[in-house]
Amino acid sequence: MRIADGEQEACQVISVGHSIVNRTSDMDADTLCEHYGGGGHEKAAACQADPAEGYRVFHEIIAA
Repeated sequence: MRIADGEQEACQVISVGHSIVNRTSDMDADTLCEHYGGGGHEKAAACQADPAEGYRVFHEIIAA
């Protein structure tokens, strides 16, 4: 996972992806990010959050 400032710092972008080294994860990154208004693919996806909510969303995704 990674969290970064979006364009002009109007949002924070949270990226989720499977490890290329440890292939044991069965998480569906697309479904997880869709819950937060994002999307992508089964192995890699992203979503955006308001800067004030970015770290909360980041930790919720980690918990999931």
